[in-house]
Amino acid sequence: MANLLYFSNNSNEITPEYRYNLVTKLAITPDEHYHDFFEIFLTTNGNITHFINGEKQKLPEGALVFIRPEDRHFYERNMNSQCAFINLSFAQTTLKAAFDYLGGWYSLEALLNPKLPPLIILSKADKLMLKSKLDNLAAIPQSEKLKAKSALRIFLIELLTQYFYILNYNKKDIPIWLEILHHEMQKVENFTEGVIKMQSLSGRNSDYLSRAFNKYYHTTPTEFINGLRLNYAANLLMYSNESILSIMLSAGFNNLSYFYHIFNNEFKTTPLKFRKLYAVNSMM
Repeated sequence: MANLLYFSNNSNEITPEYRYNLVTKLAITPDEHYHDFFEIFLTTNGNITHFINGEKQKLPEGALVFIRPEDRHFYERNMNSQCAFINLSFAQTTLKAAFDYLGGWYSLEALLNPKLPPLIILSKADKLMLKSKLDNLAAIPQSEKLKAKSALRIFLIELLTQYFYILNYNKKDIPIWLEILHHEMQKVENFTEGVIKMQSLSGRNSDYLSRAFNKYYHTTPTEFINGLRLNYAANLLMYSNESILSIMLSAGFNNLSYFYHIFNNEFKTTPLKFRKLYAVNSMM
């Protein structure tokens, strides 16, 4: 690796607490490199091609990546790129302090051991919220060391507990990217958009996703999504007075006969009879 570069937090490249960097062009990027500090980056606009530990990742807007010490990575140069991302670097001791605060509840190994660094694709709302928090960190003068130190630790604890907490419960045999995807697809705004949203969040094609879901969850992506949609529809039937057509659309289905067919297969009755049997009286 003739072009492999090494960056250390012992240099002046990093401030005592952290370094915030906004990248708006990929015309000039470092060659493949690694460092002895942690780094997160959030894509705020456009798409980025990221090479990490020998693999190539296509990162869409809203991608949040947690780079560990010794991870070897670089970004593909693109003279015409309209992308932008925020990079935040901080020392290993800083993250350790955050873990110590969590009191052993969160496993550091879950973050460090996987071959590829943790990657989450955020919703637009989460992306904007996280960008705002990163911008707030950037606004703190580094001369205010105590304030910067406290703000960074609070931010990291929120990051771990709100976005990367799924790593702490990941089964050892399931790839982290898949476990995170499995969790993210359980959100209403994701499962209602279906397999297309799943592919977008994962960065994998349909064949790859099908093989992964079959191997680790013994189901297909479509069956998994339909199960989430049906449970959502069943709850609306029980706890709302919306029409069956409205509920079908809210759950992500667009074909009434298909909805009736798979609903009957799952619950052994029609949506109307299900509502009559299980609806909460006060809502009807």
